[in-house]
Amino acid sequence: MENSDPGDGDYSGNPYYWYDGEGNVMYFDGVEDFYIGPDNVFYIDEEGNLCEY
Repeated sequence: MENSDPGDGDYSGNPYYWYDGEGNVMYFDGVEDFYIGPDNVFYIDEEGNLCEY
């Protein structure tokens, strides 16, 4: 029987952006993480969308 547990449950199935704490904007596409750029070039709005200054 296969284990169908999706993991720790924190991932909703939608890609999302976040700040990594070192001034970098990061992106998770549902499979792996990507570095987008520094937070003085990009920012994340209230809806969680990536925006560029």
